[in-house]
Amino acid sequence: MERKYELLALAGGVPLFILMAVASLMEKPTNFLIPVIIVVLYMTVLICYDEFLFHRRCKPFETAMHRLLVFGNGFAWLAWAHWCFVRGGAYV
Repeated sequence: MERKYELLALAGGVPLFILMAVASLMEKPTNFLIPVIIVVLYMTVLICYDEFLFHRRCKPFETAMHRLLVFGNGFAWLAWAHWCFVRGGAYV
């Protein structure tokens, strides 16, 4: 059951990558803001479900590594979103 939710979350990465790549190349990336947010929310829900349901009893080191991975990816996405949607991306 755990692998199912992990695979569903990973599968969301493909459309997210494509949307982010296209939005990064567009002169007006705001057209992609809503689809990107929808995919990110989908993945976030699945990742949180996986973390809170299946990884509650992990050892402290494994829990720290999971959190570093999740928060690191979240921080990287926020940096991209700021660059693309706030600063205007490559067309500044």
